Amino acid sequence: EGSIKQSMLQIGAQTKRGVSARPADVNEMEDLIEQLLVRSTPGHDPKALASNFSLHFAGRWNLRFSTESALVSLMRGSWPFPPADLVFQDVVQVPEIGSAKDQGRLSNHVNFGEYELVVQAVYNTEIQHVQNGGTYYRCPFQFKSTDVLRSDQRVVQFPFAIGSGFFDVLYLDAQLRIDKDQ
Repeated sequence: EGSIKQSMLQIGAQTKRGVSARPADVNEMEDLIEQLLVRSTPGHDPKALASNFSLHFAGRWNLRFSTESALVSLMRGSWPFPPADLVFQDVVQVPEIGSAKDQGRLSNHVNFGEYELVVQAVYNTEIQHVQNGGTYYRCPFQFKSTDVLRSDQRVVQFPFAIGSGFFDVLYLDAQLRIDKDQ
């Protein structure tokens, strides 16, 4: 697994987190993800899956690679922002898996030097099973706020949130998380 993860991180670095990725880079990344998933299928034990998720999901996750077009456009630089310096997600609260009432909280950050775009969201988590015997975590989310933080400590709050959807956590350990956004 170590060499697969290293290769994935190398592609992320070479393509500036996916900003300059060519189709061949995306295909190589997808092949590496598939190899990693085949080697690390966690099984069906719901308690073990829930424990792994609760243990590893909270914290800061630095984005290393993305093919999501809106995010790649922001990272590339899009008026009024220059190219992004840092892109990360802070998972502040992890919900109980399968609970419709217990919501987690997270925030997505895109740092542009003097400015930082921050989008706050709430989410739930459920375990999904696939035909080949694998499992993954599905996290439906709803964006709640969109702010721009300025280097002079001023905050510009937008009167809207960007939307809703879900992301699937396909792989999770203490150092690496692989998501597929929908």
